[in-house]
Amino acid sequence: MSKNYSELIKRLPESKKVQAGDLVTELNFINQTLQTLRKEIRASGVVLEWHNGAQSGVKEAPALKSYNTTVGKKTAIIKMLDTMLSESIKEDQEDALDQFVAGAVPALKVAE
Repeated sequence: MSKNYSELIKRLPESKKVQAGDLVTELNFINQTLQTLRKEIRASGVVLEWHNGAQSGVKEAPALKSYNTTVGKKTAIIKMLDTMLSESIKEDQEDALDQFVAGAVPALKVAE
C-alpha cells in the first residue's frame, strides 16, 4: 500500500478502514496495469489494422480500449475513497464543533 494512501486511511473510522484498504489494493493493481498498458500502446500504437477477405480497415487497439476502461475504474475508486474521507472529515468537524459548543456554552437552568 502506498504511503500516501496509508496516511489517508489512518484518518478514517475503524469501520471504514478495511473497505478503504481493499480499495487501495485495487487502486495499486490498477496503477500497475495502466503502466503495462501504456508500454503496450507505445509499442503497438492506438489503432489496429484489420483485414477480412476483401475488407480492411482500422479499429481501436485492444490495449487502448482496456486502458480507457481501466482509467474509468481508477477514477471511480478515487471518488469512493474521496467520499469516505470527506465524510470522515465532516464527522470529525461536527464532533469538534459539538464539543466546542458544549464546553463554551454553559448549561441553561430551567426556571421552576
